[in-house]
Amino acid sequence: MCDDLSAFAQTLGLPAGDLDDLPTSSATFPDGAHYRLEVPTINTPEALGALLETAEQRYGVVINRVDETAGIFRLTTQHIREYVTIARAHGVERYYPEARQSSRGAADLAVPVEPKSWESVPISPAELVLSQHGSCDVP
Repeated sequence: MCDDLSAFAQTLGLPAGDLDDLPTSSATFPDGAHYRLEVPTINTPEALGALLETAEQRYGVVINRVDETAGIFRLTTQHIREYVTIARAHGVERYYPEARQSSRGAADLAVPVEPKSWESVPISPAELVLSQHGSCDVP
């Protein structure tokens, strides 16, 4: 059966199997890394802490980016502080979709958002939320 699939793939102009002879890419991320790991749907500081500690300590794996998909506005001020503190301590980038209006619908909303470090934007998600609900210090 595999031979049949390989032959069929070739009739479509596709390779018959893995291209093990491809050269290794020299492209890297700005810090020199060849790949990144992102974990979606980390919606509580407890989940973030458990993920990062388990990945690093148990498996020696670095998580580069997480996203908070349930909506940061549902978190308490204390949870936001914890989330930001944990992410900063582990050097984790964050990703969250920016609110945008669109006259063209989903096509405009599908524009990718650049990854950011917690320090690379003038206001963190926690500071944004806190600015809407009163002032206090954010770690």
